[in-house]
Amino acid sequence: MVLDHYRSLTGVRRLRAVVQSWNERSLRLTRSLGFVEVGKHVCEQDGVPVEYAVLVAE
Repeated sequence: MVLDHYRSLTGVRRLRAVVQSWNERSLRLTRSLGFVEVGKHVCEQDGVPVEYAVLVAE
């Protein structure tokens, strides 16, 4: 798997992904790769609050 290859090259074990909360397709993909949601992040873009899901894989 690509993530395993990346880990073997860099030595990094914990990976983080940030996905817009409305994007169920991307959230399903990251979860299928072993990522688990650990929090939310809200920022303002063009005056509109946008929510992101923060996921990690160890």
